[in-house]
Amino acid sequence: MSGEGLREKGTWHEIWRGKKTNARIAMEHGKVHELRVRAVNKGGRSFPSEVYAIVIQDNDSAPVALVVNDFHTVRGPRWFSDSTYAGIVPGSDAIPDGIDYSYIGTVNDFRRSSQWLSDEQCGWGNCYRDHATEGFVGNTHDFPTRYACRLIEHGYSVVSADSRALDSLQSHYDHIYLIRGREETPYQGNLLRQGVPLTISGSHEGSIPQACHSGVIITRDGQTLHYATQPNGERLHAPAVSAFRPNSNEEVVARYRDTGLPACVRDTVTQVTRWGVPLEAMIDD
Repeated sequence: MSGEGLREKGTWHEIWRGKKTNARIAMEHGKVHELRVRAVNKGGRSFPSEVYAIVIQDNDSAPVALVVNDFHTVRGPRWFSDSTYAGIVPGSDAIPDGIDYSYIGTVNDFRRSSQWLSDEQCGWGNCYRDHATEGFVGNTHDFPTRYACRLIEHGYSVVSADSRALDSLQSHYDHIYLIRGREETPYQGNLLRQGVPLTISGSHEGSIPQACHSGVIITRDGQTLHYATQPNGERLHAPAVSAFRPNSNEEVVARYRDTGLPACVRDTVTQVTRWGVPLEAMIDD
């Protein structure tokens, strides 16, 4: 096994190598450390694992947050096809592996009969070119780092894990964050039964689909939040988000501005907060 750490200027460096599945690594207090692992043999090194983030505060009594990544999907866009029309389903943007540079814009001509007239009117499959110079952030496999950078500002120590490797919790945590991103499959883990304050966010966590189109959320205390709805080179975007039907124990924390549907609810008994939009898509104002 080989362990790598991210240092200044975005360069990964090998910081340990061995046959064991664990290692002791010196870490600076109060700093976000990014780590990933590779398998190594005589044939070379494997692709790297997802990126995990760790923060150790100077204060031993600092609250500890566990960040769990459950966003693993990578896929192309969805298609439709009949005898007259065919193309990419509007709003079904791909989830590329990392950052994609091949996307240039939304398709605007779905008619099979459309003929090429010019490079600007190229017929069936023609698309806008408003994203031709941008990268397109998909599943970059490093979302725990984004959480750690925020949590460190609030005095938290942070550990992170992949949901597929998290069989049980061996330590006490003051808060757990479950990253669902644009994952479409239901969560299969046991974090909901831990009795620890838990925040879950993801495009498909709510029971009401297509809940907002404006990309604007209004919180209960009047704060306005924005999230990315279009592909971009800075953050994950959420072309489709969901809303909730609160149960008797849940209070509405935020609503989508255009539809008024609940974007976030909190269960006052279980201390579970659910967002119908990925927090990774939020835009810092």
